[in-house]
Amino acid sequence: MRRRWSAEAKARIIASSFEPGANIAEIARTHGLLPQQLYAWRR
Repeated sequence: MRRRWSAEAKARIIASSFEPGANIAEIARTHGLLPQQLYAWRR
């Protein structure tokens, strides 16, 4: 099942992934994403 993410939600998740000491895998898990998906969004 595909989930739709609003631009604001994506921006918020991406911003949190760039904070110092951020753990990508943990952030991804918290939001129900795969770490690969979060890395793709960051690009």
